[in-house]
Amino acid sequence: MKHNIFKSLVIAASLLLCGSLTSCLEKGHTDLTGKYTPPTELTIVSGEIISSVKESGLTTNTLLFKTKENVDILIGLVSSKYYPATTTYTKIIDKPKNGNYVNGSTIGGKEILDGSLVLVENGEDYTFKNSIFFTDSTPYKVSGSAKLVFVKPAAEYNVATLTYEDPLVVYDMGGNPTTYEGVAQNKIEVKSKEGNLLGYFELTSASDAESLAGTYTIVSALNAANQANNGWDASAWVPGMFGGCYIVEDGNNYIITEGAIEVKVNEEGSIAISGTGIKTTKVGGTDAGPTEFSIEDIFFDYGLLCTVASTPLKTYDENWQEVTVPGVTDNNITLYIGEAKAENVVGNIEVSTEDGSTLFGKFPVTATYNAAGLANNGGNVMGMFDYGCWIKGAPSEAPNYITTGDVIISEIDGGYAIKAGNIVCGICKLVEVAGE
Repeated sequence: MKHNIFKSLVIAASLLLCGSLTSCLEKGHTDLTGKYTPPTELTIVSGEIISSVKESGLTTNTLLFKTKENVDILIGLVSSKYYPATTTYTKIIDKPKNGNYVNGSTIGGKEILDGSLVLVENGEDYTFKNSIFFTDSTPYKVSGSAKLVFVKPAAEYNVATLTYEDPLVVYDMGGNPTTYEGVAQNKIEVKSKEGNLLGYFELTSASDAESLAGTYTIVSALNAANQANNGWDASAWVPGMFGGCYIVEDGNNYIITEGAIEVKVNEEGSIAISGTGIKTTKVGGTDAGPTEFSIEDIFFDYGLLCTVASTPLKTYDENWQEVTVPGVTDNNITLYIGEAKAENVVGNIEVSTEDGSTLFGKFPVTATYNAAGLANNGGNVMGMFDYGCWIKGAPSEAPNYITTGDVIISEIDGGYAIKAGNIVCGICKLVEVAGE
C-alpha cells in the first residue's frame, strides 16, 4: 500500500496595512489628487493547490484563492519544504530562494509588484498577517480562510555518510600531528537520493556526545568540540583540490569560510544542516556565494540491510494459552551489516500493524504487546535467544535491548529508515535473505 503523509494547512489570509506606514502610504498615494488610495478589501471563501513543483531543492506551491468579491488571488510560494513553511515571503529578485513568492503572482489578474507576506505556523494552522500587496498603486486587505491539503512526496529525503574519527588528530604544514583527546571529528557527506552531492562538512564533537545536534563555529584550526573546519581552496595550484566545509549550489562548489553551521536532529532520526549569515567563496575563483543554506530530511546510511517476516500476532491468555489477535500482523525486521546472513545480524525490530497496512509510523515500546501500533520491548529468554527490539554495534557485540521510548519507521525508497528508542539505525535497505 502506498503511504502518503498529509499536511493539512488552514490558511487565514489577513493582509493588513503595512508595518512600514510611510512606505505603504507612498505606494498608495494618488498622484493627481494628493489623496491616499484606501485598500481594496477581499474575503477568501475557498482555495486550491494548482501545482507543486520541486527544483534544485525548493518546492513552489502555486495556490489559487477564491474571494466573495469574485477577485481571484493566484500566488506561488517557494519553500525548502513540500508545503509553504513559516517565513516572510518576498518577491523574487534574482532567482528563487526559500521565502519568495514568484513573479507572475496576481490579484484579480494583475501582477503583484511589491509587498511581503508573513506566514506564521502554529501546528497545522497557518496565518498570513502583517502583510500587504500592491498591483500598480493599489493596496489590498484580505481576510478569510481556506483549507489546503499538501501531500508529502514519497521517499523525499537526502542521504549522508559519516566518517567518525576519535580522537581528533590535526596535522601542521610539516605533517606533524597534534592529538586532542576527548574530541571527535565527524566528516559528513550529503547527497540527494539520486546521488547528487549537496555538501560536505567536518564537525567536531565531544567524544561522549550522544547527538550531533548543536551549533558549530567555523574556525581555521580545529582544536575543540563544536567547531567546523573552514573551507579551503588550492585548485589554483592543483585542479580539484579543495576541502573543509563546503556546499554545492547550481553545480558549483562554495567553500564556507566564516559563520556557523547548525545541526538539528529530528524525532524520526533524520537531521537538518543549515547555515545563516555565512561567508562562502566559489571554488576556483573569488566570487562570493550564498550567505545561507539549508539541507533537510537527511538520513544516515551506515550500510545496513534488512528483511521483514510478517505473521499473525499471537499472545497468551491468563491460562498461558496461545491466542491469535484478529486483524493484527506481527512484523519482525531483521537488520544486517553487509550481506544478509545469520552471522551478520546486528538487530531486530518487532512492531505490530493492522492487517494490510504499512510499516511506517511511530510505535510505542511496551511489554504488553497485544494490539496494533506497538513495538515489542527487547529482552532475552534464559540466555537462549533475544526477542523484541534490540540493536548491536557489531555482530559480535552484546545487544542493546530497547525497553522504553518509541520505534519510528520512515519511508525510504527500497526500504526503511529506523530509529529505535535513542538509537538511530538510519537507512535499512530491504533485501531477500541470502540463499532463499
